[in-house]
Amino acid sequence: MLHAHADGSNMTKDAKWVSSHILKAIKEVDPKIVLQFTTDNASVNILTGKFVRAEYPHIVFGGCVAHGIDLLFEDMGKLAWIGAIFDKCNNIVSSIKNSHQPHTMLMDFFSDGTTLLKPGVTRFATNIIMLDRTYHLQHCLKKMVVSEQWTTWVTDLHWLSNTKIKADNIKQAILDETYGNKTQDLLLLVEPIFRLLCQVDAHKDFMGRIYWESWETQESIKHLWKHKGLKSNLLTKVRCDEVFLLFRHRWDKWHNIIHSTAMLLHPSYLLDPKRHEAYEWNFIYTDFQQYINLYGEGIMGYDPKGDQHKEWVEKCNEELESIACQNANDWPLLTKEKALSERTKQNPLSWWSICGKAAPKLWLIAMDILGLTTVASACERGWSLYGFVHSKLRNRLSVDRQHKLVYVHHNARINSINHKRHRKSARLLNTFYTSKVQQSILRR
Repeated sequence: MLHAHADGSNMTKDAKWVSSHILKAIKEVDPKIVLQFTTDNASVNILTGKFVRAEYPHIVFGGCVAHGIDLLFEDMGKLAWIGAIFDKCNNIVSSIKNSHQPHTMLMDFFSDGTTLLKPGVTRFATNIIMLDRTYHLQHCLKKMVVSEQWTTWVTDLHWLSNTKIKADNIKQAILDETYGNKTQDLLLLVEPIFRLLCQVDAHKDFMGRIYWESWETQESIKHLWKHKGLKSNLLTKVRCDEVFLLFRHRWDKWHNIIHSTAMLLHPSYLLDPKRHEAYEWNFIYTDFQQYINLYGEGIMGYDPKGDQHKEWVEKCNEELESIACQNANDWPLLTKEKALSERTKQNPLSWWSICGKAAPKLWLIAMDILGLTTVASACERGWSLYGFVHSKLRNRLSVDRQHKLVYVHHNARINSINHKRHRKSARLLNTFYTSKVQQSILRR
């Protein structure tokens, strides 16, 4: 939900000013129920996170994963061997889209309405989207540049030598097989990163999966030079290592200890014997131990040097080991086999609410952190609402009135979405109680 806005007109938006408003909002909500503070990866916001943690050490700061991946794509575009492909693609798209006759021809060859996409200013991974669309339409583009329509158009350009040269360059670039092969290999490189971006930005219970998915993405990038489907010499071991290091640099910016803890508590990983080797990684357990200490001190209110805090940490470790080794005997409502079979099908919060009460300490932490977000893009969407409210026709609205209108519009829309979800949940719950299988379970 939208809680508050702050007017920054005629103000220096430094870390102290931003942190003052963040701390004010935390106090209004209640510091004991705030677990995480997420912003984009601007340097002023990173410093703000340090100020917030100095005030409330139990609040974990993390950078926006979607923004971090977008910055990763920008870093990759600065590499000469990747930037050259982006520049060539951008030149093809802009030359066709900005000229009337080629654009008209383009629409004739794409009968289904599909067209090329130009880079956007505020859209994530805009160059990747442009490159992917151009690659998938390359057959239509090749037909266009060898057609009679294209030849006629170029012939009529005898009085504009610069335009004719540009048209010939576009034709050569489109028909260049080497460029097409390099484009395919580059898309093969960015595919796992782009897939991760789509999953993160979808806001669908990704907290428990972000750590593992990021790790697998890194590994796939590092070993991509061995892929048998490569068609050019674009991806060498040195270049894959170069992109891998860029990914690790950005990963360090957005990663926090909640990501590691959430992975350990996600049922898909917690009960998967193939992934038990991940639980032997010392740095993951170190993050888990650090977070349960913060949780016990900041949320539970235990003295970090007292017996209660020590008992809390020991109990959390015992429960984690018991469930990970599948030794828990008390599985409420559902059998142990049912809990194992549902671990990949159900929402992780639903799984813990039904099957996780055999571990009450971990259940408490899991229910708190598995629903947290990994991105701050929901805050960015507020600017679209401001653009809707403060338009050319309503340009005399005061700042306070804008705040109120955006607050009402945003939260009313969320309330409408939640109402639809509750109605859907009620139908599913009715189906649950009427099914014969669930009736037999409830009778037990």
